[in-house]
Amino acid sequence: MQFTSDNIPVIIHDRAINRTARNNNGTQLSTTINIDSITYAQALTYDFGIYKSSAYAGTRIPSFEQMIILCRNIGLNVRAELKDTVTTSKLSILMDIVKKYDMEDHVEWISFDLSLLQFLSTSYPTANVGYIVSTISSSVISDTVALRTGNNIVRLSAALPNLTDALIDLVAAQNIPLDTWTITLDSQIINADSYISSL
Repeated sequence: MQFTSDNIPVIIHDRAINRTARNNNGTQLSTTINIDSITYAQALTYDFGIYKSSAYAGTRIPSFEQMIILCRNIGLNVRAELKDTVTTSKLSILMDIVKKYDMEDHVEWISFDLSLLQFLSTSYPTANVGYIVSTISSSVISDTVALRTGNNIVRLSAALPNLTDALIDLVAAQNIPLDTWTITLDSQIINADSYISSL
């Protein structure tokens, strides 16, 4: 998720829109355009579907609010990644949207940025959070445990190639839910430690 220049949160992974956005005629953008350098109205002038297939031509970038409404209406939970461009004031905008639609219990906020998760735990103690790391260490486990408020769920997410049996045991000893990223093969899921795959 990223923000436009007029502070509208939108559903896009990259800061630059070029990987997924196209001009309305399907051509690639001629210059790099960052989502935070254009307004939401300007973002809506690009096609975000045709790069994938002509079947999706005309797809516009969804706002975070539109996604929350959709998920509420069809009963889906949301895992929202807070990118390094998100500030605490922008996080408050996101929380206001989630509260508006009574979705607090259905959103998990994940981030590599520990300070954002700490802000959530302090300011919104019922917010569920997930700390994303490359490698688990004793300090990472301590930081993760410290995010617990007694009223939230705290998860740890680590790169699969960096997980060892010993590290998984350390996480399990603290009863921290654990998931992984950089899974690219079915065999990696099948062979994953049961502590990971059972969560």
